[in-house]
Amino acid sequence: MKKFLLAIVMSITSTFTHSEITNRPIKVVIPYAPAGGVDSLFRLLQEYSIKQNVNLVPEYKPGAQGQIGIEYADKHNSMLFTVISDVRKYNETAPTNNLVPISGVATNVFVVVTNSKSNITSLSQVTDLMKTTPGKLNWGTGSPVLADLTNNVVGEITKSSNTAFAIPFNGAGPVLSNLLSNSIDIAVLPGSVAISAIEAGLLRKLAVWNTDDKCERCVTLPAVLNNYKGELDGYGLYSPNTAIDNILWAKLIRDFLSDQTTKSLLRSRYLTTIPASVIFARN
Repeated sequence: MKKFLLAIVMSITSTFTHSEITNRPIKVVIPYAPAGGVDSLFRLLQEYSIKQNVNLVPEYKPGAQGQIGIEYADKHNSMLFTVISDVRKYNETAPTNNLVPISGVATNVFVVVTNSKSNITSLSQVTDLMKTTPGKLNWGTGSPVLADLTNNVVGEITKSSNTAFAIPFNGAGPVLSNLLSNSIDIAVLPGSVAISAIEAGLLRKLAVWNTDDKCERCVTLPAVLNNYKGELDGYGLYSPNTAIDNILWAKLIRDFLSDQTTKSLLRSRYLTTIPASVIFARN
């Protein structure tokens, strides 16, 4: 019965053009610094929402690997757009008791990059350097989890241990800044963050770490990266537990992801849509 009633409500709201969430600025907390992966995807959603007369306003609260922003959103009953550590478990988890999952949005495709002025021009060269000068290359990542994973992958590539030092930063934005200033040698970045700098000739792409074989622009090197079966990093929207608004938010995300322009933009920024089985928490 609940699903039947919900289907009726969804059909009705489709004619409302999201009227209940229009004509007022709606703050969305982003718990990471601007210019990172979360912000890049949020900007796409924001641009689409404007066309639907929905005014999303980002409120940046970075720090403590996103925890500061999560606590702020919980305290102020705000919406939250953030990283999902594993999209396969998105519907089963919430960052706080007051925030509920509305919809997953996209998953990352990571790229291995270096500064275009670097002498490193290929992944095979990186492998050789890690073998001949173990521990000398500094890898930058946006989180401790990704740093640990990078070290494990690097170890598997080189068939040895302690071959790289992955430095965890607070988000992808600081990683990009440090790579551009030559403070680190190599970075593992979300493609959505690195794409502009790659196209501008500031970064050199060495490999693509693809966790989704449907990514049309991906050429995966080496194979060990593509065989990763661990957590599938992505992004999702959370909201205070107010049912009718949340139904409308889920519909807005559905429409956003169904839009052909959106699909093209996601692919061009190395983002892939989340499998339908886990994408919507409220359907």
